Amino acid sequence: MKHSLLFGLLCSPVGIGFGIILRNTDWGSEELTTGYGLGFISSAGIAAFLAPCFIWYIMIERRERISVSRGITVGALGAALAHFVCWYLFLLSNYIEKLYLGKLTEYILGPLEGILAALTYSFVSLLLFGLIILPIGALIGGCYATHIKETQYKTLLKRVADILKVL
Repeated sequence: MKHSLLFGLLCSPVGIGFGIILRNTDWGSEELTTGYGLGFISSAGIAAFLAPCFIWYIMIERRERISVSRGITVGALGAALAHFVCWYLFLLSNYIEKLYLGKLTEYILGPLEGILAALTYSFVSLLLFGLIILPIGALIGGCYATHIKETQYKTLLKRVADILKVL
């Protein structure tokens, strides 16, 4: 589990960075920059941690199969899934904010409607930013898998040397 968590921590700054870039860009919308909800930067950072962490655990850590190609694949998949998670967290936090702070003056998407909206928004954001985000995720995944493989190899060599010293 520690490898998954560390992988999520490595990916999180990328989400936060892109959240900051997108928030500071004038898109003509007040929703990205105002409100008490999680906000886009927080949603992007949390999503960039959760999605790659989950995918790494499911595809690599639980199966105990690590390779550089799997790391690259998991990094790209984690980056793609993070788009959906980011949008859903953003929509859900806005819904909770409007519901509990009594600002329901206009129609707001509920949690179930937010799933379809998050799928749509993530598809569009992948079209716009996928050529940047997916290779970054793949690079992080490949580098991290290489690091783990080298660490495991060095540990194995050290154990073999210790056994040979005893003999």
